[in-house]
Amino acid sequence: VNITAAHRTGAQRQDGCRPIIITVPSAMDISKIMSHVKNLKDTGCFIDKQIPQSMSERKRMCLPEFKAAKASGKKAVLRNDKLFVNNQLVRQHLPPTLPNSIEVPSEELEISKGDHIDDSGSRFSGFARKVSCLGDVREVIDTLLLEPHIALSTHVMYAYRIDNGDSVIENFESDGDYGVGYNMLQFLKEENIINSVVVVTRDCGPDFQHIGGKRMKHAVAVCKSALGLDLDDTSDTET
Repeated sequence: VNITAAHRTGAQRQDGCRPIIITVPSAMDISKIMSHVKNLKDTGCFIDKQIPQSMSERKRMCLPEFKAAKASGKKAVLRNDKLFVNNQLVRQHLPPTLPNSIEVPSEELEISKGDHIDDSGSRFSGFARKVSCLGDVREVIDTLLLEPHIALSTHVMYAYRIDNGDSVIENFESDGDYGVGYNMLQFLKEENIINSVVVVTRDCGPDFQHIGGKRMKHAVAVCKSALGLDLDDTSDTET
């Protein structure tokens, strides 16, 4: 097997081991490695393929259904962002594919803007609007992107939930800020908010610093503000 690069990563475990990331450029070599993974069962070691962050987010969306199928005794397999139950594909969370926006509406599109939050060189701003179809979601995003300061934002993230009568259509986009879009959608689900889209922009200035999980909290806070809910994260907030 041709390994072109290898390095340790992460914190050292209690047993003194650390994870190792390797680069294997040949698809044939990767297949050879993965075909022997089963031999590591009960050894305390494992090998897995690294997947893109966007696919990892979509994989998380399948986990509740995967665990429920396992608990009910069904054969469930999660391959990247595809869930198979009893050898049948039952769930595949794809990236949001929205239709092109339709003609400009005759009446002005009203989008609610919430407060913004500044933290360590990042500014989070929230927007929201009621929607009834995916075309409305596309329309909201296109309208916001007409504003130069929004179009130039470092990240433009959104989440939506739409009741089409038979089921609820829901999805999210993190635009490179891993985990934020997913948490925005979880917020909509926890609050049982239907037929709405929330958009969060994040502007990273020259004094930008990483803030870890706080970015999830700030994104949800500005979503609440845009929806007219109580803003419970006011420590670094400017209106």
